[in-house]
Amino acid sequence: MSLTDACPRIAPAWPLDQLIAVNPWWPLVDEPLPEVSARLAALGGVRCLMSIEHYRAQQISEAALNAAARELGVPVETVLHSREAPAPRHWQSLAAMHPQSEAFNWRDAIVDQISRCCAMYWHEPDQLYRHWLAHTRDEKGLALLMGCPQLRGLLKQLPDSAEAMLELAQASLGIAEDDACDMGHGWLLEINGWASAAAYLHWQADLAGEQRHCLEQLLAIRLAWEWLTLQLAGEPLLARWRQQSIPMLVEAHRAHQRLAWVWQRATELDYQRDLAGKLSNSMWQQNCERENAAQEGAHKDGTERDSSQREIKLQAVFCIDVRSEPMRRALEAQHTGIETRGFAGFFGLPLGYRPSGGQYQRPQLPGLLAPQIWVREEQPASSGPIQLKRTSYWQRLVGGSPGTFGAVEAAGLAYAVRLVKRSFWPSEPKHPVNRLLRESAGRFVLEDANGPVSLERQADMLARVLTAMGLGEPAPLVLLVGHGSSTCNNPHGAGLDCGACGGQSGELNVRVLAQLANDARVREAMAQKHGIALPAGCRFVAALHNTTADSIHCFDAVGSDVEAWLARAGEQARAERAPRLGEKEGKALERRGWDWSQTRPEWGLADNAAFVIAPRSLTRQANLGGRVFLHDYDWQQDKGYALLETLLTAPMLVTHWINMQYNASVTDPQRYGSGNKILHNLVGNLGVLEGQGGDLRIGLSRQSLHDGERWQHRPQRLSVVVAAPAEPLRALVNKHPIVRQLVDNHWLTLSRLASDGRLLRLYRDEYREDCLQDCPEECQTAQREDAA
Repeated sequence: MSLTDACPRIAPAWPLDQLIAVNPWWPLVDEPLPEVSARLAALGGVRCLMSIEHYRAQQISEAALNAAARELGVPVETVLHSREAPAPRHWQSLAAMHPQSEAFNWRDAIVDQISRCCAMYWHEPDQLYRHWLAHTRDEKGLALLMGCPQLRGLLKQLPDSAEAMLELAQASLGIAEDDACDMGHGWLLEINGWASAAAYLHWQADLAGEQRHCLEQLLAIRLAWEWLTLQLAGEPLLARWRQQSIPMLVEAHRAHQRLAWVWQRATELDYQRDLAGKLSNSMWQQNCERENAAQEGAHKDGTERDSSQREIKLQAVFCIDVRSEPMRRALEAQHTGIETRGFAGFFGLPLGYRPSGGQYQRPQLPGLLAPQIWVREEQPASSGPIQLKRTSYWQRLVGGSPGTFGAVEAAGLAYAVRLVKRSFWPSEPKHPVNRLLRESAGRFVLEDANGPVSLERQADMLARVLTAMGLGEPAPLVLLVGHGSSTCNNPHGAGLDCGACGGQSGELNVRVLAQLANDARVREAMAQKHGIALPAGCRFVAALHNTTADSIHCFDAVGSDVEAWLARAGEQARAERAPRLGEKEGKALERRGWDWSQTRPEWGLADNAAFVIAPRSLTRQANLGGRVFLHDYDWQQDKGYALLETLLTAPMLVTHWINMQYNASVTDPQRYGSGNKILHNLVGNLGVLEGQGGDLRIGLSRQSLHDGERWQHRPQRLSVVVAAPAEPLRALVNKHPIVRQLVDNHWLTLSRLASDGRLLRLYRDEYREDCLQDCPEECQTAQREDAA
């Protein structure tokens, strides 16, 4: 293997305006997570686990520890008496081992210099090495700053191309072919933020069928510094550096992490036991309600009504985001005739948004996909593109870390007035593009590469979405509820919006879908081609769930009853969520989104833990605490299990990405978190620096995960629960290698929800009673008591 084989090991990090959650170890899912964890720790000191002391504080049950110890083949007594031991040393680069100066860290100085060059020349990332070399040779103060008078002369000896630099470094350092890929990975981990930004460019190029070489350029720059370090330090340092054995380091970290993995698994088992109890209890209550309703509704002639045929007045389809779970419970509590459903947040529409009259565009779908259809306004606001251009210019001016203070100073009193106004009379923050979208109240035009989308294709899209939603018999009013956040002075605000919509508000998607569903021509074409006939009196209304304020805004009239239900549901959801944010009343949540000094406007998807793919009737009676993604699915209506296949290969991957980014931002906040919000400096739209230098910071800030006293996200792998027959589920997992890797390599837990409420884990093509159902009798008794 070669050094550049390490480049595909880096996961992408999306830019700030399209910020979505990503599993930072996504390219490594073809290996078991414990093995990946050991190797990452050996190569760069990466932490994929919490400390044993952290796990002890979670009050994990002894039964769960017993079960986890048996599963992983560790004596439970060893686990119970375990204490955190210092981690073994990890592989060091030459720069990390070089004691150039007592005044500063040589490796940190190198990372800072690379970071500054990347920020300056990112407009041509495929020529990054050439730009770096020219800049560094011309940077006259660098030799003095780094305490190396001979540096300028050594820089002249570097090759002019990245390819030649990689060859020179491999030959000079004597890198063996077996170690090249791992070492390359280690060097990239030292500049992981910029490497992740480069990996994003590679990802986008792959979607477009193109090629990029940004990561190779970045690796060449890092290795140029290794070669320079070798020239400064000489053979003694090289000899010490070569004594490192990567396989031995990996084995040392594997042994060190063995007990921590038992604690981690026990944490997950405890949660899965609780989830199984809630699901079992919900199913039991649902059955009791049906039996009671059937008895009460018996006709005089002795026949019985089907209790499930209650009159549905309102159906509301929400994004599966965990923040919708409390709102769905609150809305369902308002009336027995309200039914909610969960669906992927981009609502199955492969859209991108291009405001009329400008060149701006953005995706409105998961990062795994590329837009197939572009949407624009038929009648845009007259001053929209001009205002958008002005606003974008100002944001670019103040967005870069070098220009922020200068731009504010140049604005003078005009900006001072703005500061005072925002401090004492805050108002709802408005994203310039979203404001333009909101002001365009007319129809949307849908276009693809061949021009306007045909009526037949619009009908096909609508039929596919309605079928996936299970809306064969819709209610008279159907709310399509996307979601978005409302925050100001928050560079990472897109991370609180809809990840399924590319880090944007879901407003466009629900409005386009409502337009399709209400269009008489599209309905007629759908009925003729697909046999799906919507009732004449059925109306679809787009709505937006503001997750910061827990309020729902409808884009069309819905009637006083529905408005009252939505208002009361919002009050209930806010009352439930306010204490976690330290607020005494729900009304304060709206003000948090308006306050430009607020570092914790909401918790986003913190503490997410599970993804349930099942009919809502199986979860309706359960309070899942805002920790569960809920996607409606009825296998009896899924011919050929095509919908289940889609759910396992799309929404499940997205929820896994979300789960792993939150996990990584807690377990290793230094490398996979963006640090302290108060110290952030923007690097254009790419990301942030913490302070004035260092690597580009990616992931979630500390304030998004920690309340000052404790973590608000408890790292655990996603528990996926599917209500479906055993054999089709097994077949679909085996059909898709990426799904099988996630399941069999311990990146998530996939369980089948049996009709009696048990969770049967699918692992390596076999089902077993997992969780604490395989524990001693007292555990099973406790679970039955929870269900009762």
